[in-house]
Amino acid sequence: MGKAEGILKVTQMRRPVDLQELKNGPMGHRKQQTVRNSNQAQSMATRAPSTSSSQLECSALANPSAAAFEQSQATIDPQKLHNGQWGQVIEAATIGIGLITAESGSFSLANPALCCALGRSASELQACSWQDLFTELRVQQDGAATRQLTSVLRPDQSQAWLRCSLTPLPESEGRSGLLLLQAEDITEQHQAAALAEQEHELLNTLLEHIDAAIYIKDRQGRYLYANPATLVSLGIESGDADSIRGCTDFDLLPIDVAEELSKFDWQVLEEGGPLRREERLTRADGTECIYLAEKLVCGQQEGGTGFLLGFSSDITELRRATERLETSERQFRLLAENSGEVIVQLSPDGTICWVSPSLTPTLGWQSQEWIGRSGSDFLLHRGETAQYKHNLERLQQGQSLVIARDQVLAKDGSIHWVETAASPFINAAGEADGSVARLRLVDDQVEAETKLRRSEERYRLLAENARDVIWTITADGEISYVSPSVQWLRGINPEEAMVQTLEQIHPAESRRRVESYLRQVARDCRHGQKPQPFRGELEYLCADGTATIWCDVLALPVVNDDGSLRYLLGTSRDITERKRYEQALDLTNQQLNTLASTDSLTGVWNRHHLQLMLQQQISSSSINSEPLAMILCDIDHFKQVNDRHGHSVGDQVLVEFCRRVQRCLRGSDQLGRWGGEEFLILVPQGTAAGAAVLAEKLRVALAEQPIEPVGRVTASFGVAQRKPNELFGAWFQRLDNLLYAAKAAGRDLVMVEQD
Repeated sequence: MGKAEGILKVTQMRRPVDLQELKNGPMGHRKQQTVRNSNQAQSMATRAPSTSSSQLECSALANPSAAAFEQSQATIDPQKLHNGQWGQVIEAATIGIGLITAESGSFSLANPALCCALGRSASELQACSWQDLFTELRVQQDGAATRQLTSVLRPDQSQAWLRCSLTPLPESEGRSGLLLLQAEDITEQHQAAALAEQEHELLNTLLEHIDAAIYIKDRQGRYLYANPATLVSLGIESGDADSIRGCTDFDLLPIDVAEELSKFDWQVLEEGGPLRREERLTRADGTECIYLAEKLVCGQQEGGTGFLLGFSSDITELRRATERLETSERQFRLLAENSGEVIVQLSPDGTICWVSPSLTPTLGWQSQEWIGRSGSDFLLHRGETAQYKHNLERLQQGQSLVIARDQVLAKDGSIHWVETAASPFINAAGEADGSVARLRLVDDQVEAETKLRRSEERYRLLAENARDVIWTITADGEISYVSPSVQWLRGINPEEAMVQTLEQIHPAESRRRVESYLRQVARDCRHGQKPQPFRGELEYLCADGTATIWCDVLALPVVNDDGSLRYLLGTSRDITERKRYEQALDLTNQQLNTLASTDSLTGVWNRHHLQLMLQQQISSSSINSEPLAMILCDIDHFKQVNDRHGHSVGDQVLVEFCRRVQRCLRGSDQLGRWGGEEFLILVPQGTAAGAAVLAEKLRVALAEQPIEPVGRVTASFGVAQRKPNELFGAWFQRLDNLLYAAKAAGRDLVMVEQD
């Protein structure tokens, strides 16, 4: 009721804002009259010069208003303006009046009302130009004193709204070039109008966005106003309230629905309301909604016929929730009466108030045999154990759920294990009123748990006496168990091992493998796939954090029924000695392979390994149709080096030659010793031209820097590119001929086969 009357009062008090009135202000009619008087005064001053100034002055003194001043401005003596009675009139005027020198634009006179409106003193105004203050004000040359709405920024940064006129005074003897400024301060009116407009917009915004349907009808049932929520309730998709203005419910709704609404509307109009009822309407999408409608009659206070104001709130979900609640209550009672669990309601003092009928098939008792007795009467311990008292205290303190396991007596004298889940009973007033407990027989579960506990004890005994380390990791990555043999294996006790991080357990490479496996297990479980076991060799850090051991690790994922990971069960067996033997064997094999494939003096590939690489490169070149080039080089006069300086110096020359060549090669190029002082360079994906450039680079690198103690050493080079499908023998023969040609041509040369 209060909400409807509040909106109605605001609606009745609000009237549309007149933009013309906003511009002219509440004194607009007076200003228009002032303009007419001003124009009339100027016309009379032109046609009737016999009018004495004293008469006008007396009139102005009697009524110091804007109209009187404008009427007499044609006969104002500037000297009197400052010294005579007119000065008093201007000083006392309620509107701002000022005289401005037209040529300079400066103020020669400003009354207090003008100074107050502009927020400046008279001396400050005389020191500035009117154009600096009024950016939008224009001089009216046609003699009309039409007021202009303008704003001025005061020195205190506040904005003043003024209605001004700036007109030139008629020139006369002793007076020329003066402008008359009249300014009325309408700041408060302007602010009030802006505030009213803002309140109007806020009310419209509220009505546009409120969820409730708000509408107004006349006594004939025609819509005068409807907010958007009303259109939604009527099933209108346009969203334009104007589309239903003037329409009735019979124009918009099925006739049976419209008749029901019309009857209720007439009842409200006759009784005055407010009246309330539920209404069912169909939306545009075809869904039926339930609305709680409240209607009353308004607008009869001043003798009017009145109109109907209505509010409708969508209570569809509330009504459906109520129906669901009623259904749920029926289902709960049906469940309680037929459930395999026994449901018991107890009063605050522990007396049984109600028991579900499932008590009889579960324990043999009739419900009436339990009601009115204490809940502990049927427990084997009669409520005397410390755990029972503690659970009861927790329940009385308001804990939401207390789960306990007790032994209960059946009617035939047998004893059964029951699991009880008790929680506070909240009554309709929202207050705790005793408790509700659910009893479930768990004899089979207790027996299974007992067997499992015994089995775990046996397995723990085995784990604690085995040399292998047995461990478990939970689904969140925490180590939940480590067998005592970790002390023998890593030098730390199980408690220390269980709190270590992966960084403290494994070196970097093994840690990465473990992390990768754990991520894979998590992905498999997340995607519903069975996680795979892990079997591999991992390195472990010992107690000092530097020494390591190697273990053969087996990890088995144990999953729950829903496929989620329960824990990882693993064993770690020490294989450090075997690992050391394997590493030593690998090192020996690597050394043997190196000896078998490299030249023992220079460290480059030997002829056997070069031949294997040549076969691979020739096959790859033929398959991929890629070019393949080869460089054959021979150190010039190498026999003389051995003869003059000895074979040890000759060996030094060979080693230095290989070092300089390798510095110039690409990563894919291969250098090998073909025999004696002869070397072969394989250039994959290389053409004859490219290989020739490389050979020239090698020749310069060898020749330009002497090799002590021999001095300058040179070499000759032959370069050839393999032809399609060419056998190695023919290719090498061409290469050897090119090297021989370089020797015959004077040595220290690169010979390339010309196309």
